[in-house]
Amino acid sequence: MESRLIFITLLIASVNFSTSDHCRDTTGVVGAGEWNDIMPECLKKLQNQIGKELKASLTYLAMTANFMNSETYRPGIAKFFLESAIEERSHAKKLLKYLQIRGGDISSNTISTLDVSKTKWKSTKEALKDAIETEKSVTESIKKIIQDCESEKSTGDVQTSDYHTMDYLTGEFLTEQYEGTRKIIGYLSTLTRMHDDFGVLGEIIFDKTLTTSD
Repeated sequence: MESRLIFITLLIASVNFSTSDHCRDTTGVVGAGEWNDIMPECLKKLQNQIGKELKASLTYLAMTANFMNSETYRPGIAKFFLESAIEERSHAKKLLKYLQIRGGDISSNTISTLDVSKTKWKSTKEALKDAIETEKSVTESIKKIIQDCESEKSTGDVQTSDYHTMDYLTGEFLTEQYEGTRKIIGYLSTLTRMHDDFGVLGEIIFDKTLTTSD
């Protein structure tokens, strides 16, 4: 019961954050959106990416709650997944702020329809494998946005490729994505070796190392 309450609280906090000041109605505000020079397709992909980042955050929150339960209690991996959830939410915040800077409209549609398809994991290994797939999916989505923003067709003498967005996503997001994926893969590799050598005890020892890690 306690873990469920924690999970619900974390979910509410995430959604409240995402739909607060950053999604405020700008109708009637002088100049709102008037300086927007992001091409429509590029803007749409950025809006969708906010939802994907928040969905990744909710997925990690679900993993956190899962490993807080008595049956699958692993405080170390729960700590790691909570940190991952916070990081993904910070990515959504960065994109919200970026759209504000560029004058793009901020759609709440992708936020209101967020859903997590899986909320139970039987083992740390299973969760880490799913985490790797989550990171890969987010990374590929970001790369696709960069490609789309670069390949927008030019109109006459006007260059419509959005180099600023391409540079921002490459510098602010891709490096973190690659580092994060590599970290999880390393965890999975270490856990697999320890489990093969020591069984469940190896998993417990591995989890213990995560409780004391930065």
